[in-house]
Amino acid sequence: MLKNKFPLDLQRVSKKYADAQLTTKEAADGEVLSVHRVLMAGLSPKLGELFEENGRKNGECIVVRNVRFQVLSAIVDFVYCGQIDVELKGAEFIEDFMDGLNIRVFLYTENGL
Repeated sequence: MLKNKFPLDLQRVSKKYADAQLTTKEAADGEVLSVHRVLMAGLSPKLGELFEENGRKNGECIVVRNVRFQVLSAIVDFVYCGQIDVELKGAEFIEDFMDGLNIRVFLYTENGL
């Protein structure tokens, strides 16, 4: 097994070079996740379609339905870090997390597209 000895600094990299933002319907104002289109599109064909449809509209946030912000945030962390600690999260969170990993949630942009 190979391990990268240079861990990814998710906070620094995701905000500095991000070209898209994700949030959820129930997220508090300003709660957004900065992500990279190429990475997210590679993991979710639906996100890829939305990124293509919307071009490079800066500042537009893609709203993910049917998932809590806490779960979406954990999924994004998992994508970037390759691990997540769910020991103290509880059974409901773990089930929601596993469902969310399927990335089969319905998505739309703030303007309803």
